[in-house]
Amino acid sequence: MQSVFPNAAPGLEWRAPDVKERLKMLAGALLFPSVTRRWQQQLATVPLLRVLADQVPRMRYQIYRPYLSGHLDIQARADAIAGHYRVLHELGWGRGALASCHTPQQVARFVGKSGTPFDMRFSTALVNEREGEQALQLLCEGRVIYTVSFTFGIDGVGRVLTVGSLQGLRADDGEDLMRLATRELHGMRPSNFMMAMLRDLAAAAGCSGVVLVSNCNRIVVNYRRRKRITFDYDGLAQELGGERGAGGNFRLAPRSAEGQDESEIKSSKRAAFRRRNAMITDARQQIVRTISG
Repeated sequence: MQSVFPNAAPGLEWRAPDVKERLKMLAGALLFPSVTRRWQQQLATVPLLRVLADQVPRMRYQIYRPYLSGHLDIQARADAIAGHYRVLHELGWGRGALASCHTPQQVARFVGKSGTPFDMRFSTALVNEREGEQALQLLCEGRVIYTVSFTFGIDGVGRVLTVGSLQGLRADDGEDLMRLATRELHGMRPSNFMMAMLRDLAAAAGCSGVVLVSNCNRIVVNYRRRKRITFDYDGLAQELGGERGAGGNFRLAPRSAEGQDESEIKSSKRAAFRRRNAMITDARQQIVRTISG
């Protein structure tokens, strides 16, 4: 089948799953011809993006939908997606990204304070794909209790990791499982643990900053669902010391868990502080080793 893009690059034939998606693609190409042409070139020239577009045809019209942060226009969305895969290619993490585009891959395993098993899974353009290219999931006793979605990119300073969403478990026993996880993570709430993981991963990737989407920029496709979102992104960002930027999102510094200064930590809490950081460092090392393989 011919691409709906005029003059599509060889090997980038359009394989939409149904007529509805083909119409979305055609409408986008007609409404945004110049951006579409540039996006077509990015699909053809960014190695990981080209391969992934063949594996996940939805990637070809991703730029026409809300993505990552509500303040991004269509050109910024295209640049954000292409920039992510450029960074992964530079880091040598492309193989792990491609391996996880159909099924989440286990990338880390560790035990909590009392021996409770935790796993971490990594996926590409699969889970909450409108909120980030990558998803990192935390499992406690085999159940997904937290998911963070994020995208690497380039800004005026250097590499940056943008967090598009954090989602906890929604279940009848969700609160009990979250309390268990907090105890097993040496007193760290799963949301804070996952942000610490991403800040540590950002430091390992050489990022100059970590951006957390704000409440007003959070991507919500179904606006009736917006009223049911209770997580306070602004509150978490402020708790972590984030500063609001011009686009409305918050910027934090990357922070390696390894070798952190504990002089300002109360002496009674330093042991737990060290154990948390050792856990985060170990998990990050496992993740990088796995996705680099």
